[in-house]
Amino acid sequence: MKLRSWFLKVCLVLATLLVLTLGVVLFWRAPGALLQSGVSPLLAWPFGSGLYVIVAGFLAAVVFAWQLLATIDHNLAFSQRAVQLLARLKWACVGMQAGVLLCLPMIYTFADQDDAPGVMLIGLVLFAIPMVVGVFLALLQRLWAAALAYKEENELTV
Repeated sequence: MKLRSWFLKVCLVLATLLVLTLGVVLFWRAPGALLQSGVSPLLAWPFGSGLYVIVAGFLAAVVFAWQLLATIDHNLAFSQRAVQLLARLKWACVGMQAGVLLCLPMIYTFADQDDAPGVMLIGLVLFAIPMVVGVFLALLQRLWAAALAYKEENELTV
C-alpha cells in the first residue's frame, strides 16, 4: 500500500512542478500579450486571472490529496478527517471550474475570430472536467460518510 501511495505522491509532485512552471513562465505574460494584440481589457484580464484561479485551485487540490494520502497511509481512511479532505478536494475542483469559467469569454472570442468551433469545444471540455471530478468527489464524500457512520455504529454494537 505504501508503494502505491508513494507513486501517487510522485505523480502529484510532477504535476505540481508542471503547473507551477506554466504559471511562472507562461501565464503571467498572457494578459500583456493579449492587450498588445488588441484584445479588450475586459477579456484579457479575466482570462489572465482565470488562469491563476485554475492554478490556485489545482495547488489546493494537490495539498488536500497529499493529506488524504497521508491519512490513508496512517490507516485512517474511514475517518472524519478523510471525509473533510474529500469535501475540500471537491471545493478545490469547483475553484478550478470557476477559473475556467473566467477564461471562456476569451476562448469564445478566439474561436469566433478564427472560425474554429473546435477551440470552443475544447474550452467547454476543460470546463466539464473539474465539474465531473467534483461530482465524483461529492459522491465519494457521501459514500465515505455513510461508511464512517456504519463503522461507528458497528463499533458501538460490538
